[in-house]
Amino acid sequence: MNSDSTTTHQIGNDSQWVVLNSNSLGGMATIAGMFPYGETPLTYAMARSLAQFTDPNSVFNSLESGAVSQCANSFLILFTDGVDNNGNGPSNPNTSSPYLDGSGNFSALLGNQAITKTPSIIDTTGSAWNLFTYAGIGAHLSDASLGNQVGSDYMNALNPGSSTTYGIPEAFLPYAIFQRAGTTFALPHRVTTMTVGVGLGGLYNNPSSPKYSLFLAALVGDPNTTTGSLSLAHSFVPPVYNANGTVKTQNDWIPNPNDPTSYPGYGKKATNAIYYFDATNPTQLSQCLNVALLAVIASGGNQATSTPNLPYVGASLGSEVYLGKFTIPKVGGVI
Repeated sequence: MNSDSTTTHQIGNDSQWVVLNSNSLGGMATIAGMFPYGETPLTYAMARSLAQFTDPNSVFNSLESGAVSQCANSFLILFTDGVDNNGNGPSNPNTSSPYLDGSGNFSALLGNQAITKTPSIIDTTGSAWNLFTYAGIGAHLSDASLGNQVGSDYMNALNPGSSTTYGIPEAFLPYAIFQRAGTTFALPHRVTTMTVGVGLGGLYNNPSSPKYSLFLAALVGDPNTTTGSLSLAHSFVPPVYNANGTVKTQNDWIPNPNDPTSYPGYGKKATNAIYYFDATNPTQLSQCLNVALLAVIASGGNQATSTPNLPYVGASLGSEVYLGKFTIPKVGGVI
């Protein structure tokens, strides 16, 4: 970035990473200072985000140095109010993915095999250059449990100390986390993708809707789901809370049988629910992000510190605590 976006108008085509932990106000001011560029290159955003997870000089190293966990899970939460056009192309480009067949079925193994056979399909000129294929790659391509043939059924994670830091998208396959802050993982860490559509029109299961790509990304981007059907999956419906913070209606966030007494701070998603959140108003956006953070916490065990009190969203991750509140401006406008 050539100028300070807090003082100089910056068109929003900057891809720098901003870590909020050490200077949250400064970081948020930098982000808020950006202005719309008129395009929504979500596939670029997805690919670069996954690459950032694997970067040997990742901005996340400063947060995890000395406290790297072999059991930690990694999440990518993509939320947008725009339609993916890959920067300058048509909306919802490249609607096919090797992880999905023409009959609405999802298979992690078949997707892996297609990508390992012809990696170029995920490059910017390839037929699978879309955000949901990348979500599938981050979740499954390094999963050795899917088959016996390395290089065919799955790919070994790249060693960040010897792998490329610049190149075409296929050069970074399988977009798995081999190492963090000098600590090598016994098994490469894969990435769970969650998506949030903010004020988007149409139905999430309609291919012509801007929600569709986000819905597919959440379906194929879950490492714990290796097969599935579009006809059975549905978007995540957050719980409804009473004024005192207790749950009125569970919807798709249900008690975890391993620790039901810690619900709703600790829970699990219902069968066939996927981590696509359809936020059509500020209240739903707050609820969706709240559940997304609860799911992140639950993935590593019961670490919830308190029952959520909407419209706040919060999470306790190690020694860092995050708390946010979404406020509607009195004169209208963005949140």
